[in-house]
Amino acid sequence: MLTLPPAWTSRFKNEKEVFDFFMNQKGEVFRSQKNRKTLRFNYLGDFYFIKIHRAIGWKEILKNWVSFKKPVISARQEWEALKKLKKTGIPSLEPVALGEKGYNPATKQSFIITKELSPYCSLVDLFQKNFNFSYKIQLIAKIALLARQLHEQGVNHRDFYLCHFVVKTDIPFNEETKVYLMDLHRAQIRKYVPKRWLIKDLSGLYFSAMEIRLSFRDCLRFLKVYRGRKLKIILKEEAKFLNQIRKRAVKLYERSYPKTLA
Repeated sequence: MLTLPPAWTSRFKNEKEVFDFFMNQKGEVFRSQKNRKTLRFNYLGDFYFIKIHRAIGWKEILKNWVSFKKPVISARQEWEALKKLKKTGIPSLEPVALGEKGYNPATKQSFIITKELSPYCSLVDLFQKNFNFSYKIQLIAKIALLARQLHEQGVNHRDFYLCHFVVKTDIPFNEETKVYLMDLHRAQIRKYVPKRWLIKDLSGLYFSAMEIRLSFRDCLRFLKVYRGRKLKIILKEEAKFLNQIRKRAVKLYERSYPKTLA
């Protein structure tokens, strides 16, 4: 199965040639794992990113299911998430092409190509810079609005950390500045997001806030915008839910930085 821009399709003889060309694409490698590789490449004068998924095998699939995790077996998962975000107006990467080969989930191979978003800065780096207070407040509000819209649309990210939020750096920051959400290869789409996945996403953000020493007040500012209610009401009516988020975030922090808490 292939989805390509019309201008690209005419340059190849058949689908096999297309698939082999992109699966063996060369470029600047940004991330390389056992079964997945992300690289930047130039094609027809423009830069793109391609994420290549190789066969993961039954052993990896079973290991994921035993751990109650849904295995990522294809780039289609990210493709569908990006299309969903585009449809709902949530800023993210622009999906360009998708290729899949095979029906067996253990041997399936695939790729996804997105337009390069450049230049940009992650919010982890941005929050650690010495910028003015109003700038920080606006950023927190933008993150909260994005998170609320994402979850209201039935999408959960599963890697919802601040490093996956970015802003473009070639334009001045103002009220119209967009915060982009990246790296959606594990995202899930439903009619609504179950509570356990809301907790996972929000605890990931809380963990990120702890990492870069955002204040408790900053977290409350996020919460007020995310829920769209008065803070006093949220803290009273959702105490159990918030405590579950906090506990998970603290556990993740203790696992990641054991010496800092010794």
